[in-house]
Amino acid sequence: MSQVVFGIVGPSENDALTAATSCYAYALNRLGYDARVIDFRVPELAQSFKQHIQKGDIAFAFGLQGVGSQLKAGDNTTCLWTAIKKPFISLHNDHPCHNIHNHYGDSSFVANLYHFDSFREAKEKYLPSGQISKYMPMGFAVADSSPRIAFAERPIKFLYMKNSCDLSAEQAYCDALPAPLRDAVRQQTERALKNPNLELCDLVDEVFTSHGFSRHQLWDEFWDIARVMDRSIRHARAAAFIEWLKFQEGAVIIGDGWDTVDKTGTRAVFKPAMSAYASHMLYQQSQIVCNTNPYGRDIIHERTMAGLGIGACVFSDTNGWWEKNASDIASLALYNWSDPLDDQLQSHLKDMKKAGEAASASVAAYHRLFPAQDVGQLVRLAEDVRSQNGN
Repeated sequence: MSQVVFGIVGPSENDALTAATSCYAYALNRLGYDARVIDFRVPELAQSFKQHIQKGDIAFAFGLQGVGSQLKAGDNTTCLWTAIKKPFISLHNDHPCHNIHNHYGDSSFVANLYHFDSFREAKEKYLPSGQISKYMPMGFAVADSSPRIAFAERPIKFLYMKNSCDLSAEQAYCDALPAPLRDAVRQQTERALKNPNLELCDLVDEVFTSHGFSRHQLWDEFWDIARVMDRSIRHARAAAFIEWLKFQEGAVIIGDGWDTVDKTGTRAVFKPAMSAYASHMLYQQSQIVCNTNPYGRDIIHERTMAGLGIGACVFSDTNGWWEKNASDIASLALYNWSDPLDDQLQSHLKDMKKAGEAASASVAAYHRLFPAQDVGQLVRLAEDVRSQNGN
């Protein structure tokens, strides 16, 4: 009889976490587990989860971004996974500053698996704990077998999918900081915008050290500033890219919150956000998939993976990982934030027939860069957790 594995999900932007969790569950099922995706907002799923907890037939559970890692037992104080002595694996592809409690805790039954080693290093340096933390390279959980539309027949020339974010709270937070600290944080943010290979926590720690502050005494402020910097950088990158993309013929921009963009002279079509499931169909219809990365030296965004995997050309901002591993891919145009985008990208648009020829090698590049995800690493990490806890 197969053992039950639960992939726990909650609300997420465009249902992205649910879609990704389903892929991991599918891959675990192929290993012989009875893997199920659980959303506690669905009463029958919540009831099923409770029944299996009572039966004790759970092998382990997992959650992307650490969703589910902080569940409590009946007394509402003890971590559920400690109470039932079952491993829980938090899969992280976001910086610890966004929800530090999902990266740091006292339950030895919770382990962390990071898709980016820079985030694992930040966690180990700035959020040390007794929990096991390991690195798991990005890959595809399930191979895409969808039929591909010929490059020349794809109706969308450029596709960019990203929601805007309201930074009013972050702006107010920075404005309320003492002037020297506020100015130093803004200087570090500008420095990071020009250099994609620094670490946010290191940048904040430099500011604190130079001003005589202790991050241990100002714990909340330290992580709040890191989060403000990260969100500000993400938004600045996206907004700057849209300012270029909106003037390109055949561009489709998918996402909520871009109402404030000046549409004067724009050639792009703006559309509201859609679910991760629906967006996959748009990738198949696109010649050039566009991307702006979150911040970090080794960040790989799913947009870039999807673009290469579907046989498209890809425009993406660069970092150390991309420069080292993918600078020779003809269908991938890597750009930086120090030079005008037009100077870097227009040359790739002069001959779309040549672009189509380059895109024919995208899928091979995708499989080279992102081999099939070793979901067995979740199983092995769960076994390490059991061994650590003597069961």
